[in-house]
Amino acid sequence: MTLPHEIAYPPTGFCVTDVMALIVFATALCFVTTGEKLHKYLICAMGMTIGTFAGLFYCSQLGIEEDKPKWSVSLAAGLALWIAVMFVESIVFNALSMGIGGGVCMIGYSIVVQYIPPQPEYYMFITIGVGVVVGYFCSNMVKAAALKVVYSVMGGFLCGSCLSYLFWKLRETQGDLWLDNLVSHGVGLDLANWHTLACIAVMIVASVAGVFIQNATAKKGGKKEDKKAKDPEAGYGATDKK
Repeated sequence: MTLPHEIAYPPTGFCVTDVMALIVFATALCFVTTGEKLHKYLICAMGMTIGTFAGLFYCSQLGIEEDKPKWSVSLAAGLALWIAVMFVESIVFNALSMGIGGGVCMIGYSIVVQYIPPQPEYYMFITIGVGVVVGYFCSNMVKAAALKVVYSVMGGFLCGSCLSYLFWKLRETQGDLWLDNLVSHGVGLDLANWHTLACIAVMIVASVAGVFIQNATAKKGGKKEDKKAKDPEAGYGATDKK
């Protein structure tokens, strides 16, 4: 019988993972508040986020647990996807679809594994792989989705993940929803724990708030553009008043 892997708590002092958590939180706020408006720039940040998450999963499979090498490899994977996105933007939508598919299956597996006997590690890998493949074939649906929804959901997820890290840092829980722990085999998602429920609630609230915030900013931007269009002297070829 394989025993569940126990996660070690992060150091009590300021550490590398704290820096990464702050970066993730800043990225989440940008996604939630200005995702659609700054899509031209944030599309690269989206690629960086997905690539880093994939890197963390890869490191987990290799058994790399030290912070510096783990985050170095993960950030390198994120940077590689960032560079790819700069040249072919459509790649990020395929990657996003695959990330969503794999993420949904991973969370589902984490819930199920909490209530069943310990399973071999490759079960989790197969489950996530199926989700990634399904996500790839659904990429057209993701492309057609509103950018504000995609950014809001991603930002909300990262906000909840950062809160989970805070609980983990304070030794109140094992940080089930923190990015690093989500990809760790044997770490279940305990829905009976109020910390986990609080993180999920933050994810939902931040995602919904992101849609409303971006809708509001889009309307303001639209009004300014309409004003310029109606002003005959603001258009191309306008002459100065005499």
